[in-house]
Amino acid sequence: MYDAVDVLGPAAFDFVYTGVGALCWLPDVTRWARVVADLLRPGRRLFIREGSPHAVGTR
Repeated sequence: MYDAVDVLGPAAFDFVYTGVGALCWLPDVTRWARVVADLLRPGRRLFIREGSPHAVGTR
């Protein structure tokens, strides 16, 4: 993940999606955010759908 810009090139995407429960497993969220920012074209979007996968079905 952290090498994505080296592999894909900068400004490669219009949209980046991160699914439920992904961010909690990253050892360096700040570094991840920098990578995502570098992957997005100017003015494009990041969508984060976050929450605990363990909370599904609980009240």
